[in-house]
Amino acid sequence: MEIKEFNIELAEYSIPCKLFTPAGNINRIILGVHGFAGDKESSVLETLAEQLSSKESALICFDFPAHGKSSAPDSFLRVETCIQSLMKVAEYAKDHFPECEYGIFATSFGGYITLLCSDKLKNFRKILRAPAVTMANSFVNKIIPVSKEQFIRDGGAVCGFERKMFVSTMFYEDLIKYQIKIPKEEILIIHGTEDDIIPYSAVEELTKAYPNIKLFAIEGADHRFKKDGELMQIIEKTIEWFGK
Repeated sequence: MEIKEFNIELAEYSIPCKLFTPAGNINRIILGVHGFAGDKESSVLETLAEQLSSKESALICFDFPAHGKSSAPDSFLRVETCIQSLMKVAEYAKDHFPECEYGIFATSFGGYITLLCSDKLKNFRKILRAPAVTMANSFVNKIIPVSKEQFIRDGGAVCGFERKMFVSTMFYEDLIKYQIKIPKEEILIIHGTEDDIIPYSAVEELTKAYPNIKLFAIEGADHRFKKDGELMQIIEKTIEWFGK
């Protein structure tokens, strides 16, 4: 497997990307989309890339604005710039791998952004891992390190893990404004029954309302799927889904 790092240059910032390609033929390219405060260096994405390599599939992942190695300042963290980043990477995949089949493996906030773009990504087969279908509510009640009242009073809050970023109230306003869109084509959601960030019940409601959503529940798993065996369940189901 070959690993290549590069940037997609935009007018105001660049999108750091990482491309994992198998040694032989490439029949499918999959976009790996990380979650809020995550980055393209996700161990899940790296493990997935290794497994996909034996299936003649490549994986391209990237950093959202203000995440990972992104050169964009914190003020660029808006829903619209995240949508722009995803669509630019999708455009790169189609331009550089025109004969391939396409897919998306998106996690949490990345799943939310993917659903916002669903009408523009019709030819991408989609897997959403713990998608943030309740993103606005979960953001102020589960993600930010301060109360909603303080967050609004201060105009934002510092969030993140290895990379800290100031997330403004304008980003929260975006989350309220931009509502998810469920595509007409078949999609797969992988969700833990004990998810502590995005309620499992919210995903269940979607599957009842939209028969094209297939749900693979991992019993007892929380939002991060860190217990023994959970990651391999995700990987195996993903390989199966993209192999159809």
